[in-house]
Amino acid sequence: MEKKLLVADNEVDIVNSMREMLSPYYTVDVATSGFEVLQLSSATKYNGIILDVDFGAGVNGLEIAAMLREKDKDVKIIIFSALEYSK
Repeated sequence: MEKKLLVADNEVDIVNSMREMLSPYYTVDVATSGFEVLQLSSATKYNGIILDVDFGAGVNGLEIAAMLREKDKDVKIIIFSALEYSK
């Protein structure tokens, strides 16, 4: 059975790097906006979805994760961020 992942980040270099790293193990689709995540996940059943927290404008990764959970409570979601934290 084919294993499919969706990787989402507004940074094209990041999604391309993640696709390259994961493609030996999974079929990887990429999205660069929250809208694309919702559109692709409506059309395809993914084994997992990897989301960035910050997509810039529009909804953030946490809001998208909540929307995805409403459709499928068992969907596996990993949320990551490269945002710098400073005190």
